[in-house]
Amino acid sequence: MDRKGFGKSFVSADGYDYDGLTEDLHQLITQLELKNVILFGFSMGGGEVVRYLTNYGDENVDKVGLISSIIPIVKHTADNPDGVPEKALEDIMAALKKDRVEFLEGFHKNFYNYTDSSKTVSEQQLQYDWSIASHASPIATIKTAESWAGTDFRPELKNVKVKTLIVHGDADQIVPIETSGKQAAEGIVDNEFVIIPGAPHGLNNTHTTILNEILTKFLK
Repeated sequence: MDRKGFGKSFVSADGYDYDGLTEDLHQLITQLELKNVILFGFSMGGGEVVRYLTNYGDENVDKVGLISSIIPIVKHTADNPDGVPEKALEDIMAALKKDRVEFLEGFHKNFYNYTDSSKTVSEQQLQYDWSIASHASPIATIKTAESWAGTDFRPELKNVKVKTLIVHGDADQIVPIETSGKQAAEGIVDNEFVIIPGAPHGLNNTHTTILNEILTKFLK
């Protein structure tokens, strides 16, 4: 789904913390009367998956997947030494507020570990991603960034009781695997943890065939 403020979904002034975002997901599942749902959360979407299970339980959820997910924590803290430094997160927020569209150009290159000597995706893919992101609501972009950067989901991992797929690239420069995938695998009881060697954050576009094989096996 396109969360509010992104894609063709409506824009609101608030409700971009994880409780607000998960309420939207709950309304979607409830109004469509969905059962035996398999929830996949990519990047910050992993937080919506875990918060959904925390706030609403798993009655309608069969299993879940966390793909390049921020779960359980992004920020560097005393007990999370491998996290992203506070200064780096502050710089991201400042750049989003000062010149969001310029920041997004560099961000998407880091998304794919793209360099002039290692073009992991096409330039057209970068332009496509930039176009989508730049047309998102500035308010939504900034407030959701504050949410994924500042929320600690470690206490909520115990609420994930359904079968869980965790997929992460060991070359992820956006969400380091040490602070995300590896910790998630240690804290979620019933999980399958798949590490894709050399994969960046946007492994859905750089390692598409491998990821699809993993997802297909999990779905079956």
